[in-house]
Amino acid sequence: MKNQIEITDNNIQALVRESASVKIAGTVSTAPELRVLASGKTMATCLMLTFETAVADNGVETRRKVWRQLVAWGKTAEFLKRNFSAGRKVIVDCTERNRSYVDANGKERHAHEFLVNRVLHMSAEKKTALRLSGDC
Repeated sequence: MKNQIEITDNNIQALVRESASVKIAGTVSTAPELRVLASGKTMATCLMLTFETAVADNGVETRRKVWRQLVAWGKTAEFLKRNFSAGRKVIVDCTERNRSYVDANGKERHAHEFLVNRVLHMSAEKKTALRLSGDC
Protein backbone atom coordinates (compact mmCIF):
# COMPACT_ATOMS: atom_id res chain seq x y z
CA MET A 1 0.00 0.00 0.00
CA LYS A 2 2.17 2.74 -1.36
CA ASN A 3 -0.18 5.73 -0.84
CA GLN A 4 -1.10 4.97 2.75
CA ILE A 5 -0.14 7.62 5.32
CA GLU A 6 1.23 6.44 8.61
CA ILE A 7 -0.74 7.85 11.54
CA THR A 8 1.49 8.92 14.41
CA ASP A 9 1.02 11.09 17.49
CA ASN A 10 3.03 13.85 15.78
CA ASN A 11 0.77 13.78 12.68
CA ILE A 12 -2.34 13.95 14.84
CA GLN A 13 -0.97 16.79 16.96
CA ALA A 14 0.00 18.76 13.83
CA LEU A 15 -3.47 18.28 12.37
CA VAL A 16 -5.14 19.37 15.62
CA ARG A 17 -2.91 22.47 15.84
CA GLU A 18 -3.77 23.44 12.26
CA SER A 19 -7.50 22.86 12.67
CA ALA A 20 -7.61 24.79 15.96
CA SER A 21 -5.85 27.78 14.39
CA VAL A 22 -7.67 31.13 14.45
CA LYS A 23 -6.62 34.22 12.51
CA ILE A 24 -7.46 37.51 14.21
CA ALA A 25 -7.19 41.00 12.74
CA GLY A 26 -7.33 44.01 15.02
CA THR A 27 -5.57 46.89 16.69
CA VAL A 28 -3.04 46.45 19.49
CA SER A 29 -4.55 48.26 22.49
CA THR A 30 -1.79 47.94 25.07
CA ALA A 31 1.96 47.63 24.65
CA PRO A 32 3.01 44.03 25.36
CA GLU A 33 4.15 43.28 28.88
CA LEU A 34 7.15 40.92 28.86
CA ARG A 35 7.80 38.62 31.82
CA VAL A 36 10.47 36.04 32.53
CA LEU A 37 9.00 33.26 34.65
CA ALA A 38 10.83 31.35 37.39
CA SER A 39 11.26 28.50 34.89
CA GLY A 40 13.22 30.87 32.62
CA LYS A 41 10.49 30.95 29.94
CA THR A 42 9.65 34.32 28.39
CA MET A 43 5.99 35.34 28.12
CA ALA A 44 4.31 38.44 26.68
CA THR A 45 0.70 39.56 27.03
CA CYS A 46 -1.26 42.39 25.45
CA LEU A 47 -4.80 43.36 24.53
CA MET A 48 -6.12 43.57 20.98
CA LEU A 49 -9.28 45.38 19.93
CA THR A 50 -11.43 43.59 17.35
CA PHE A 51 -14.98 44.05 16.12
CA GLU A 52 -17.79 41.53 15.71
CA THR A 53 -20.61 42.21 13.28
CA ALA A 54 -24.08 40.68 13.55
CA VAL A 55 -27.17 41.08 11.37
CA ALA A 56 -30.52 41.07 13.17
CA ASP A 57 -33.66 39.44 11.74
CA ASN A 58 -34.79 42.87 10.52
CA GLY A 59 -31.58 43.23 8.48
CA VAL A 60 -29.98 45.86 10.73
CA GLU A 61 -26.25 45.34 11.12
CA THR A 62 -24.69 45.94 14.52
CA ARG A 63 -21.03 46.10 15.37
CA ARG A 64 -19.54 45.64 18.82
CA LYS A 65 -16.05 45.97 20.25
CA VAL A 66 -14.39 42.80 21.55
CA TRP A 67 -11.15 42.89 23.53
CA ARG A 68 -8.89 39.85 23.01
CA GLN A 69 -6.12 38.81 25.39
CA LEU A 70 -3.03 37.77 23.39
CA VAL A 71 -0.35 35.57 24.97
CA ALA A 72 2.99 34.69 23.36
CA TRP A 73 5.95 32.59 24.49
CA GLY A 74 9.68 32.50 23.74
CA LYS A 75 10.92 34.22 20.59
CA THR A 76 7.37 35.16 19.59
CA ALA A 77 6.97 36.96 22.95
CA GLU A 78 10.22 38.86 22.38
CA PHE A 79 9.09 39.78 18.84
CA LEU A 80 5.79 41.17 20.17
CA LYS A 81 7.59 43.24 22.82
CA ARG A 82 9.95 44.74 20.20
CA ASN A 83 7.39 45.35 17.45
CA PHE A 84 3.88 45.74 18.86
CA SER A 85 2.74 49.12 20.14
CA ALA A 86 -0.66 50.60 20.95
CA GLY A 87 -2.51 51.55 17.78
CA ARG A 88 -0.64 49.19 15.43
CA LYS A 89 -2.88 47.06 13.20
CA VAL A 90 -1.95 43.36 13.12
CA ILE A 91 -3.13 39.98 11.91
CA VAL A 92 -2.06 37.04 14.08
CA ASP A 93 -2.39 33.27 13.79
CA CYS A 94 -3.49 31.98 17.20
CA THR A 95 -4.81 29.05 19.14
CA GLU A 96 -7.86 29.84 21.27
CA ARG A 97 -7.65 28.68 24.89
CA ASN A 98 -9.78 28.72 28.04
CA ARG A 99 -8.14 28.05 31.36
CA SER A 100 -8.86 28.25 35.08
CA TYR A 101 -6.48 29.26 37.83
CA VAL A 102 -6.46 30.32 41.47
CA ASP A 103 -5.35 33.90 42.11
CA ALA A 104 -3.19 35.15 45.01
CA ASN A 105 -6.32 35.58 47.17
CA GLY A 106 -7.37 31.95 46.67
CA LYS A 107 -10.25 32.83 44.33
CA GLU A 108 -10.82 30.68 41.22
CA ARG A 109 -10.55 32.72 38.02
CA HIS A 110 -11.20 31.91 34.36
CA ALA A 111 -9.29 33.26 31.36
CA HIS A 112 -10.16 33.23 27.66
CA GLU A 113 -7.03 33.99 25.66
CA PHE A 114 -5.36 33.55 22.31
CA LEU A 115 -1.89 31.99 22.11
CA VAL A 116 0.00 33.68 19.28
CA ASN A 117 1.63 31.13 16.98
CA ARG A 118 2.94 33.71 14.52
CA VAL A 119 2.38 37.21 13.23
CA LEU A 120 0.97 37.21 9.69
CA HIS A 121 0.86 40.96 9.04
CA MET A 122 1.71 44.20 10.80
CA SER A 123 1.06 47.74 9.67
CA ALA A 124 4.23 49.78 9.64
CA GLU A 125 4.36 52.76 11.96
CA LYS A 126 4.44 54.95 8.91
CA LYS A 127 1.55 54.44 6.48
CA THR A 128 3.21 51.63 4.49
CA ALA A 129 2.63 47.92 4.92
CA LEU A 130 5.14 45.41 6.23
CA ARG A 131 4.61 41.70 5.57
CA LEU A 132 6.20 39.04 7.73
CA SER A 133 6.88 35.47 6.83
CA GLY A 134 8.04 32.41 8.69
CA ASP A 135 8.07 32.01 12.45
CA CYS A 136 8.48 35.10 14.51
